[in-house]
Amino acid sequence: MHPALTIAVKAARRAGHIINRASTDLDLIKVSSKRQNDFVTEVDKAAEAAIIEVLREAYPDHAILAEESGATAGRSGSEFQWIIDPLDGTTNFIHGFPQYAVSIALAHKGQIQQSVVYDPTRNELFTASRGRGAFLNDKRIRVSRHTRLDESLIGTGFPYRVWDHVDAYLAIFRDLMQKTAGLRRPGAAALDLAYVACGRLDGFYEIGLSPWDMAGGALLITESGGLIGDLTGEANWLFGGNRLPATRRSSHCCCRRSRRTSRRHCAPRTTRRMPDWLFAQLPLAAAWTGYAALHSLLAAMGTKDAILRRFPSAARYYRLGYNLLALTLLIPVLALARANPGPLLWQWSGVAQWLAWALMIFASLGLIVASRDYDLPAFLGLRQLGESSATIDEPPFRIGRLHWHVRHPWYSLALILVWAQPMSAAWLVSCVFITLYFVLGSRLEEAKLIALYGERYRRYRARVPAFAPLPGRSLDAAEAAVLERLDP
Repeated sequence: MHPALTIAVKAARRAGHIINRASTDLDLIKVSSKRQNDFVTEVDKAAEAAIIEVLREAYPDHAILAEESGATAGRSGSEFQWIIDPLDGTTNFIHGFPQYAVSIALAHKGQIQQSVVYDPTRNELFTASRGRGAFLNDKRIRVSRHTRLDESLIGTGFPYRVWDHVDAYLAIFRDLMQKTAGLRRPGAAALDLAYVACGRLDGFYEIGLSPWDMAGGALLITESGGLIGDLTGEANWLFGGNRLPATRRSSHCCCRRSRRTSRRHCAPRTTRRMPDWLFAQLPLAAAWTGYAALHSLLAAMGTKDAILRRFPSAARYYRLGYNLLALTLLIPVLALARANPGPLLWQWSGVAQWLAWALMIFASLGLIVASRDYDLPAFLGLRQLGESSATIDEPPFRIGRLHWHVRHPWYSLALILVWAQPMSAAWLVSCVFITLYFVLGSRLEEAKLIALYGERYRRYRARVPAFAPLPGRSLDAAEAAVLERLDP
């Protein structure tokens, strides 16, 4: 768990304790009205103070935007801001209706990075970190799979302070009431959004929400595979107030009204079939493609021969320079993947988690064993630095133990390691490209090996599979020795 998320959880639980303790005797709670139908209690203020105390202790420089105390600037122009609703659903709380929550989110340059929505009555803790998925009490959650409006349960919030758009709201309500499986208005937007994230609701819409109502639940939805849109069509939904989080991109037309005009608008049908998370990873896919092309060019025998013909004295430095350049070219690709990881698509849990760990341990041990069959100093290019000859001879043909069963054990074991990881969008794209490049790279590498070792490698390739062991397709020690001694 991210350190900032750990602090947010601590703050939310402390506020939840204050709320639960107060809920045992509601008659003693002092209630005041900020404006019509907008109440605040001493519990709101106490819970907010407790949250701010925890946050300030850990992050004294961060700015804060809280429902009751307003905005507080951070020190030294901090780009981080905590957005807090200490008790979302105050009216429900006052009446003993158990549907309210604590909402805390951390934004960096206006983009939500961490979020917590805590339901103290049910002890349900919803958490999310950007690019790492959403969880309910440490269990991975996903939005529902419903894509048809007529099978969807939709949440909403009724106008209770401003009545300017009540007619438009009733028109939307009447329309959806006839086209959905049902509408629900529990009265706590942060919790409604959390319910969309875990699939209890298929969607939610409301007019006139504040940032602290939305911030915590919004990240939960996007990290659980859902989408969020502004009813006005504007991108700045966090501060716009009109939002429509949905489970999946649907094909139906959603009618809406703008806050600024009373004219009806209709959202166009979407024709793009590519998922948003995949579309956002196109730059990473392009980066991997460029890396594969450059790496293949550098590894080609023609490139090596051309360089050594022009600079024969560079032979001893070629292998080391090739490795360093390949690593350097990899840095921007990995940096791009880290900067935009995208949502967590899946994470192993339970028996699958133990199996993934076992596979990673097996692959790691296999790589250690495989390394014993290689002259690592020569592979890295270090041994060649001590050679005095202008040209460096290729190593003799030798078949290691793991090579008795597969031709490319390094590739096979590396693929196990990468695919056994929790899978974010960026990591999935990376795994696909790594796999494709290993397959392509193995073909190019084998063409080079046939040119170097001739009939020995052709016979070896005909007998042993490339990546996965197969029955009856392996060598024993004697057969490997015969191939090694065979004339090229």
